[in-house]
Amino acid sequence: MLASACPGWICYAEKTHGSFIIPYISTTKSPQQVMGSLVKGHFAEQQRLTPDQIYHVTVMPCYDKKLEASRPDFFSQEYQTRDVDCVITTGEVLKLLEQEGVSLSDVDPAPLDTINKDFQEVTLERDGVVLLQFALAYGFRNIQNLVQKLKRGKSPYHYVEVMACPSVPAV
Repeated sequence: MLASACPGWICYAEKTHGSFIIPYISTTKSPQQVMGSLVKGHFAEQQRLTPDQIYHVTVMPCYDKKLEASRPDFFSQEYQTRDVDCVITTGEVLKLLEQEGVSLSDVDPAPLDTINKDFQEVTLERDGVVLLQFALAYGFRNIQNLVQKLKRGKSPYHYVEVMACPSVPAV
């Protein structure tokens, strides 16, 4: 199974590998779209509103999340609304802050995640027996290598988190 949370990866998979790779991709919505469904569904119900009466905005690090939110799969014909109405990137938030005279250099920094490898493997074993194998494949070089393994029937993984962008090294 291949993760489906990265819209850049999904577009690449659909356009370049189509029917070969699509059966391996998880049908689970990305966290952005799951939250959109919850906000538009659950919160609307709790407030006695219809989903089209809620305007849902997300802040995401990736411009491709805008593309994801605009996909037809995430549009409700019944209510004529999207799960996510607007995506603002972290870069756009930074520009808005700068326009307001707020500098992030004045804010105390938080530690960055320590995961900075573009390819990682993890194996779950019990009593020396391999139960499951996982991998992280970030960046198109690793994605292409993964797809080639799949095509040759040489991929040992049960689940792979796939991201189009390479990971960002910790500073």
